[in-house]
Amino acid sequence: MTDKSTIRRMIRKAKTDLTPYYIASASHTITKRLEQHPRFQSADRICIYHALPDEVQTQALINTWCCDKTIYLPVIRQDKIYLSLYQPHDALVAGKYG
Repeated sequence: MTDKSTIRRMIRKAKTDLTPYYIASASHTITKRLEQHPRFQSADRICIYHALPDEVQTQALINTWCCDKTIYLPVIRQDKIYLSLYQPHDALVAGKYG
């Protein structure tokens, strides 16, 4: 079995091979599929991460739905994960992981 640090290293390496075009294209496809899912459509509240530059981009999804759904973002404090209510006018503060 592969340990966590090895898996993380492999993922970091694979992410460096992704082009900005690929990330944007995949982000668009994933966002559209998510928005079409019945559970997403019926949800009043969603929890989603705010993406780093090398991840599937979530900002468009957050911006589109922040007025119609209650959005929560994960926040890490002292190695514990909490959910924080997203308010469009609030400034986001970079945390331990970005």
